[in-house]
Amino acid sequence: GLGDFFTDSYGILSFVIPLYLICAAFLLLDSCYRPDRIVILNCTIFPFITLAIGFSICRDFSYLQDTIAFFHAVGRNGFSVIMIGLTVAECFVIASLSTVLFPAPVKTRIRREAAAATQTAQTAHETHQSTASYTETQAANEIKILRVPSQKKSRYCADGSNYR
Repeated sequence: GLGDFFTDSYGILSFVIPLYLICAAFLLLDSCYRPDRIVILNCTIFPFITLAIGFSICRDFSYLQDTIAFFHAVGRNGFSVIMIGLTVAECFVIASLSTVLFPAPVKTRIRREAAAATQTAQTAHETHQSTASYTETQAANEIKILRVPSQKKSRYCADGSNYR
């Protein structure tokens, strides 16, 4: 059957295929359009293929070790470490590209900066509370200035909520 085909082709990685399809189904059922998640899901094919090729080579390693000098030089364990290293490097590149291609929305960054500034203003208020020159009104005005006005609802989600 289909399971035997996947097991013969991919070995233990055949258990990852249903997990991948379940993740894809959840992305399709989500009411928010999330291009970053879709790109990451599509890019995970590359580490999967790298591991599948590595497992395939490890199954026939004794033949390849006799015919190709590289495999004879590194050995089965060395080749396994190389394949795992390549897979980890691919995952790191995918994560880096996703943060470069899909940075946090400006709205989220502004809110984070405003929250940090508000915390600083509140700390300054607590520090200067004992002095007579720093009044409650001045502290309230500083906090009001640092608050970010509410923005329009996002166009990515059907319910109007932001996708991040």
